[in-house]
Amino acid sequence: MKPYHFLLLAGILVFQVVIYYGYSQHEVIPQGPPWNTFPSHFGKWSLDSEVPPDEASLAQLQPDDYLSRDYVAGSNHINLFVAYFKTQRTGHAPHSPKACLPGAGWEPVSSAVLPISVPQSGVTIDANQYVVRRAGAEMAVFYWYQNSRRTIANEYMFQVYAVPELLSHGRTDVAFIRVITEITNGLGDARNTALDFIRQIFPEVRSHIPSA
Repeated sequence: MKPYHFLLLAGILVFQVVIYYGYSQHEVIPQGPPWNTFPSHFGKWSLDSEVPPDEASLAQLQPDDYLSRDYVAGSNHINLFVAYFKTQRTGHAPHSPKACLPGAGWEPVSSAVLPISVPQSGVTIDANQYVVRRAGAEMAVFYWYQNSRRTIANEYMFQVYAVPELLSHGRTDVAFIRVITEITNGLGDARNTALDFIRQIFPEVRSHIPSA
């Protein structure tokens, strides 16, 4: 982590501690549908398998609920991982793939923020596009953070937004959404595959996070 990123994160955490302590009695813990009820079919996409998550990573994250699945559409494969936290006041919150994947041996290739239009929801969301390589294989990782009001690409801003959400709506819950596809015919093809999947699942993702 770069020094200024560390200082920024430290400042955010200190500010959060002060606010969280002062307003702890006002927090509302939302009750939404469990993520294991997430649909197994989206358009041409269908559930291939439930994928056991890495136990060490899960123990470190400690989400209140999660989803880990592979979906297929013809020859295209997608891995979907969701970690949902009902509150951030416990100290448990999403981790960035930019920290986790290099630790697992994946070498960063490129990183960008990608606007994704979702016509069926009438919105455009910002998601991270993170390309990594290991042992000659490349994969494209798309991820974002989501609460009941907005989608957030930035790894720090979802924590910043938790403070006004707590003050105005009594909530700090957040979901981490990650979609992975292997790059076999170029990044453009992998991106199109992932975007089609994201557009299909987004309305259901949003419905699994209780409305404010």
